[in-house]
Formats: sequence, C-alpha cells, structure tokens
Amino acid sequence: MLLRALASCRHITRQLDQSLCATAEIYIQPTRHKMSKKPRLRKPQEFGDKSKWQKTDPKASVKVKKVRELSEEYLNRRVVDDVWIKKQYPPRYHIFTVGEAIDMHREMAQPSMLDNQDGLVYMDMELNMRTAKKTKFLREVSGTIMLPHRFETGQQTRIIAFTKSAEDQQKALDMGAVMAGGKDLIKQVGTKMVTTDDIDILVCTVDIYEELQSLRSVLKGLFPRKSAGNIGPDMEVLMDHFLNSIKYQSTKAAEELGKLQIVIGRLNMPTEHIEENVAEYVKTISAQRSPTIETFIKKAAIICPPSTERFLLKTSEYTEPSQKPEESTAVEEEGKKPNTDSEMNKESVAL
Repeated sequence: MLLRALASCRHITRQLDQSLCATAEIYIQPTRHKMSKKPRLRKPQEFGDKSKWQKTDPKASVKVKKVRELSEEYLNRRVVDDVWIKKQYPPRYHIFTVGEAIDMHREMAQPSMLDNQDGLVYMDMELNMRTAKKTKFLREVSGTIMLPHRFETGQQTRIIAFTKSAEDQQKALDMGAVMAGGKDLIKQVGTKMVTTDDIDILVCTVDIYEELQSLRSVLKGLFPRKSAGNIGPDMEVLMDHFLNSIKYQSTKAAEELGKLQIVIGRLNMPTEHIEENVAEYVKTISAQRSPTIETFIKKAAIICPPSTERFLLKTSEYTEPSQKPEESTAVEEEGKKPNTDSEMNKESVAL
C-alpha cells in the first residue's frame, strides 16, 4: 500500500511539472561577473621636450641664438703671431674695414695662388626687414644704382626703348638697345611676339607713355614708372643711366631677415674707389628701410670668388641714425615772468 501511494505521488508531481512548463514563461536574468581585484590605474603620459614631437613650421622665424657672456680674460687676449685661431680671440681681431678686406683678398689673388688679380669683389649683407608694425615686413629691397666709379661687370643688359621719334629710336639702337620702336613695337609686345623673358629693362619717352597703358598687364613689373627712373624726355640720358647702372634685388631668408649680394668693384681698382662705391650702395639701400629701424644692415662681408674667404665688416660705420620724430619739450627757466593776464592774476592772488 505504501509503495502504491509513493508511485501515485510521483505521477502527480510529474504531471504538475509538465503542465507548469507548458503554461508558465521562464525569465533568465543575466548577472554581471564581478572582478575580485580592483582595476590598475595607468600613469598619465608625460612629454618632455615639445620640439621632439611637435610639427615645426618651415616658414617660422629664425631662432635667435643666445649671446654667451665673454670673460674678461678672453676680451683682453692679444694676437702675437701672423696666424691665429678665430675662436680663441675676441671679435675685434676678425672684423675689418673695406680697405683691409680688399688688401687680404689681393694677397690671395696673386699669380702664385689664385691668379685672379682683376676679379670681381662682392658684398654680402643681411638686412633687417622689420617695419613700424610688428606683423608687417618689407617684401624686398631692389632697384638700380649708378656707382661713382664704373667697372665692367661682365653682364649684358637687354634694354628695349619705346619712343615715337625716329631719331631717338636710332640713338637707342646705337647706344646698345636690343630693340627700339613705337606703335609697331607695342603691337609685337601685345601679341607676345616679344615676351618679357627677352627684356631686362624697358625705357620710354613721355610722348608714348599713353599708348603703353595697354601693356600694363603684360609688362607688370617692367612697366615704366617715375620712381624707377625709366621714363623721361631725353632718350640718351635714359640709355646712359641703365647701361652703366647695376640692378640689385634682395631675397628672403625669413620674414624679418633679407639677404642681398651686390658687386662693388674689381681687385685692380684703387681701394678708395671701392670704398666710395660701398658708401653709395649703403646710402641708396638705407633709403628703402623703415624710418623706425635703427640697425638696417645686420651683417656684411666682403667676398671675392673663387676664394672662399669671407671678411666681416664693421657695420657700425655704415649705419645711419633712425629718423624718429623728435618730441618737442618745453623747458621752463627759473624766474620766468608770466606772459598772460591770467597767470599774473594767479600770482597776485597767491601773494
């Protein structure tokens, strides 16, 4: 009896389980696995020198080197021998005048050495291109100059002359112009039969200036201007000026730094003539600087290819004072008598 009762109970529970599984919905709730250990915190990344990983701008300004302090012992050193190491002596022993630099280049140009006794002498300059505004700089320093003492540069200047007069056209051709003409030459330039690559300098007389206006967009920088001096009434004077003058143009090393190389003479010229040419260059170039800049020529050196020697010049001799506006200051003298009636009344009241 007991066995039958147990069997019947199992049968009933089995039927109940089947009925519950058929009718009821089973929900399984996911449980998140909890870490037994706490997560390890990482040390933040540290950057030392930013210049190692930051991108550098190629147009960025040149970094100015810090000037090292010179000891008294270094400044008091004296040169004893004819040959010495530059680094071991103060700067006054390797900064020269124009005459000293020319004499040393002549020693190297002897026939037993470079054999370059009539070589061209150049002056390399670094220019301060800053202006009164901190964000504005000079684009370039350029122009033409007539030196007081002329010499052969070995360069041929291609000049085209525009004038209506047949006589002036013949004068220009006789003096060395590549082409000379009037309206016909204007048409050739307008149709690009003559391109700007064939022209170094363009000169014109006043009578044809209005007809040249149609070529302004074609000629661009070559178009005649009064400031450039390539327009005037006398063709002979124009040709003489540009045939015997020298053209110069600076390049940009940085926004605030320009470089300019100019030819100043030949080694077989008298030293005084070369010095006067340098003075004329400095006077002409300094006129294009900003009036608020004190030192326009930052560095200058004399070179004479094929020699690799560079002799630095004393730039202080070629630095003109800045043209800053003078502030008017009124200095009152002691015991000065009052001029106006109001001042006299004030003194009487005070007494």
